[in-house]
Amino acid sequence: MNELKLKFVPVDEEVKSWLSTTRNNDLDPAIFSYPTLRVLCAYDGEAEAYLPTQLVVMLESLALKPGIDAHRYLDAIRSLVKGVTLNASSLGVKEIYFIATDEDVLQVALNHGFERINSPVLRMKL
Repeated sequence: MNELKLKFVPVDEEVKSWLSTTRNNDLDPAIFSYPTLRVLCAYDGEAEAYLPTQLVVMLESLALKPGIDAHRYLDAIRSLVKGVTLNASSLGVKEIYFIATDEDVLQVALNHGFERINSPVLRMKL
């Protein structure tokens, strides 16, 4: 068996059709308008699989001043997220992810534009 080759391909009707009909697929059709979208194709003469990819911003390890009062706590998070949003927008990034393990931070994030996703989040360190 030949090893599959890889290439980036434009989003066409075949790509959209495969992505919308494949089992276990959590396709968000909004990605088709994302400026950082690149679709990777595994092929051997013909396409065997497509994988849409996009750049995202991952918020990492929020650190708050010890003893900060609740009002400043909210102001700090709001300001930081505004800054991240500005930076992401300037790069054409359309999604920001935040893995929140602290219940208070989770509630603030949910009240300020973030949504809970109920899918496993996986990480690969390079």
